[in-house]
Order: sequence, then C-alpha cells, then structure tokens
Amino acid sequence: IHDYVAMKLCKNSRPLMHTSDAASFGLFDLKALCFDKQAIDKAGLSFEMIPKVLKGFDTVGMYNNSIPVSVAIGDNQASFLGSVNDFASCISVNVGTGSQISYMTEFSQTSKGTELRPCCDDSYICVGSSLCGGRAFALLESFVRETARLVCGEDIKSAYPAIDRFLANSQMPENPLIVSTRFCGSRDCPGERGSIQNLGTDNFSPQALIWGVLSGIAEELKSMYRKRQEHSVIIGSGNGLRKNKALQLLFSQSLGMQLKIPAHNEEASFGAALFGMTAAGLCKDIAQAQKLIRYI
Repeated sequence: IHDYVAMKLCKNSRPLMHTSDAASFGLFDLKALCFDKQAIDKAGLSFEMIPKVLKGFDTVGMYNNSIPVSVAIGDNQASFLGSVNDFASCISVNVGTGSQISYMTEFSQTSKGTELRPCCDDSYICVGSSLCGGRAFALLESFVRETARLVCGEDIKSAYPAIDRFLANSQMPENPLIVSTRFCGSRDCPGERGSIQNLGTDNFSPQALIWGVLSGIAEELKSMYRKRQEHSVIIGSGNGLRKNKALQLLFSQSLGMQLKIPAHNEEASFGAALFGMTAAGLCKDIAQAQKLIRYI
C-alpha cells in the first residue's frame, strides 16, 4: 500500500518497489536482488505485472513538483535503520506482539530459524523472528488474572501492576523454571508448543513462572543469533521491551552485551524518515542520518 501512496503522491502511472519489500513477496532472487523472471514465467504469471525494483536510497518522484518522495521500505528494515546507529557493533532486539532479533550481514547462508532480508544497497539483515514474543508475557498476565479470579471469585482489571511490582523487588531465582515460549510454534515447526521444565517442590510457584516466561522470551531469540565478536551493544525497541526493565536485564545478561533503548518511540517511522532524508540528499549517507539517533 505504501508503494501505491508514493505513486499517487508523485502522479506516477506505475509503482516502484524497494528490495526490502519485494523480497517478502516471494519469487525473488535474494542474491541478485531482483524478481526471478524464470520462476515467474514458470509459474504462469506475466513478468510485466511485476513492479520495477530499486535497492538504494532512491526517490520515486516529486510531490507538487517540489518535494522529493522516497521509495517506501519494509517495516523491519525501517525499524532497524531507525534504532541502530552503528551497523558493525549493534544488534537490534524488538519485542512487541511478536519479537525479532536483527543484525547487519553479508549475503550468506542463514542459521536455523533465521532468514536473510535485503536492507539497502547491497546489504542484508539476518532476522530471527518468534511467533509469540511479547504475546507470551500477555498470556502470562492472563494466566495470573484468571488465577486471581479463581481464588477470589471476582475479576481484577489487570495483573500487570502486581507483576511489575514483583519484578521490581525480586531477582531471577537460583533454581529457575526453564520455559519455552513457543506457544504458537515457530516458523520452522508450526506445530511446536511451549513447555515448562525443571519443576520442583521449591519452584512450583507463580513467581518462578513469571521469571521463567521472561527468560524464555530472551532465550528463544538468543537461539537464533549467530554470535559475532564485533557485536557489543543490543538496541532494544518495541513496547514489550521498552516498558519491561526485567526483560531488558535478561536480554543483556543472556547475550552478554550492554542494552540501550532509543529515546524516540515508533522506531520504524523514525527509520523511514532517516531513509527519506538520505534519499532526498539531506544527508550524504545513512550513517550521517543515524547520528540523529539518541538513547535513553
């Protein structure tokens, strides 16, 4: 839809698509960064219906003959560009309804559970995505709330305040529950489900479950990350991480890196703006535009 918006703003007759979006359509050659004409012909489709693809910091035209309009980019890539200010040393962790771990890489084979996505020019980001992520924490809150209703016989509005108070005044238990938060499966195994292990008489408690679920969210993304020596900073984004200091601590400890949170909200919108500034020539390159990023 954003390609259509850009086309209409510039009064163009055909849309132009960035590789960061085009790759998600399928029938796309990741290495050549273009749609695979042979595959499209084999599928019985017309190559003429496929939009032209751009890979750089390009404009698609002018609005009112005076304002440059950049090509639209994918939301994962926009969030990455709008939160990470140093591609070499930083990885991005986003926890919302789902969750993602992303870092810049060259074209290569990906590890299990990850995929390669075009970013800009000839660069890629390696992305690991969980299907639950922040939703796992929401399921935990629902479980605690239902338990309170069962015991007290009446509804409570939210269990989040009580969970937040507990986390603020406690630490990860010495004998923690090992929780898999793959409640919705994974991209590789849709039929997989979550699990709780290491249950004993000393940790069969709601408090241990709270810490176990948070740790499970962090561990699932960690399992998708191929550790690189040069990475030293986690850039955290998404409300599921931004509002949860305990989860921030667990990610920092699990990955062994410092964690920073961008000072601005809506990282994808911010990244799209930085991309547009670069495409319009207001910045000489994306690295200069990213100097505008500040951290809490």
